[in-house]
Amino acid sequence: MMIKKNRLFSLFLVVLAIATSCQEDRLDPTDPDNESSYDWSSHTPFRASYFADLLPYFDGYETSPLNIGRLQLDESSCVCISINNPGMLWTHEDGNNVNFVYLVDANTAEIVCRYRVTGASNIDWEDIEIVEDPQSGRAYLYIADTGDNNENRQNVSVYKFEEPVYSSADYGQTLAINSASLERFNFNYPDGSHDVEAMMIDPQNRDIYFITKRDEASKVYVMPHPYQSGQTNITYWVGDLGFREASAASINFAGDKVVIRNRQNLFYWERAADEAIYNTLSRTPSRLPYIGEVQGEAICFDKEDNYYTTSERGNSTTFPPIYKYIKK
Repeated sequence: MMIKKNRLFSLFLVVLAIATSCQEDRLDPTDPDNESSYDWSSHTPFRASYFADLLPYFDGYETSPLNIGRLQLDESSCVCISINNPGMLWTHEDGNNVNFVYLVDANTAEIVCRYRVTGASNIDWEDIEIVEDPQSGRAYLYIADTGDNNENRQNVSVYKFEEPVYSSADYGQTLAINSASLERFNFNYPDGSHDVEAMMIDPQNRDIYFITKRDEASKVYVMPHPYQSGQTNITYWVGDLGFREASAASINFAGDKVVIRNRQNLFYWERAADEAIYNTLSRTPSRLPYIGEVQGEAICFDKEDNYYTTSERGNSTTFPPIYKYIKK
């Protein structure tokens, strides 16, 4: 009799272990840190509160940047590191300029090649990001056509295309990016139009975040992955930051460092392991070293977590420099 009870108890333990394993493997859509299945429709937006100009500086970077050279563009509104072309950067100009992306030498700031994004219109391009597809390993550039000075655009877009591979024979050329590789993701915001100059993409799940410029506090919205071309995608209000006039944003390749800038400051967060981006942004940031620019609208990390900034020319008589801040 005792043997039979022991066998039944052992069987119960096996069944319990299997059930527990299945529960652990199942994605819980109510888990706020599980963004791959997070129920954004029931998300409660955060509201951060802090005095931006009183935030402490993060001590992990050299305070004096390298001036790598002057970028020969009037209205560079973004920057990101190249994956396929080591030692290079990407940038473009904003609205009323041509639909070009520029490949820039990260050591000299020289424009080495221009690429026309055929099939895309530069209504008001404001930011650029690069993401490596986890399945194919291919690198893709994303352009945020989200500028809206009058806050009256009914739909805005993100363009995506495979990153070109540069060769020395392409030096000084203007080349076309095949429109067949171009995808366009249209979207709007749940509460009307916003002027957005800052975009960042979470490399861990490819959710795209947009940060507004003209609101009383910069608002954060998300377009969750997967997003679809040929239709209007849904975005969700994530929360409000403790500053305004965001002009650029970036997440590093590892996904554990986040920076959002405005004209005066670079706001920096370190993301905990398995932490959702919206939880990271809800915390009080520190500031990164910044020496000031005429009209700063660009920032990105490289693969070593150094960061670059540059500016529009504004009313300056000289072209703006590209600065590189070195991680200690």
